[in-house]
This record gives sequence, C-alpha cells and structure tokens, in this order.
Amino acid sequence: MRMHLKIMEEFHLKLAKKIPGSTISISGEEKKKRKIATELSHAATESLAQEIMKVGLKVEENTGINT
Repeated sequence: MRMHLKIMEEFHLKLAKKIPGSTISISGEEKKKRKIATELSHAATESLAQEIMKVGLKVEENTGINT
C-alpha cells in the first residue's frame, strides 16, 4: 500500500511541475517569491492601465476626439 501511495505522490509532483501556476511541487520560500512577483506584476499592470486611461482622457480633452 505504501509503495502505491509513494508512486502516486511522485507522479502528482511531476505532473504539478508541468502545470503553469501550480505551486504544489515547490518549496515554501519559492512560493513566497512567486506570490510577491505575481502581486508586483498585477500592481504594475494596474498602474500602467491607469496611466493609459489618463493619457486617453487628456487626448479627448485636447482634441475633442473620443479614443
């Protein structure tokens, strides 16, 4: 029984390494790094989107053209 569970666990961990975004097969420190990187990426994307919207509004105000 234990051998069967060991084989299933190893298969599960190998499979998890192939799935994008999966954190099952990595250590706690690596998970923290990935989470921080993901959060920073989302924050940067949101900030960029806000800047683009501001520029778009300025173009509309200055030219009367709806973007």
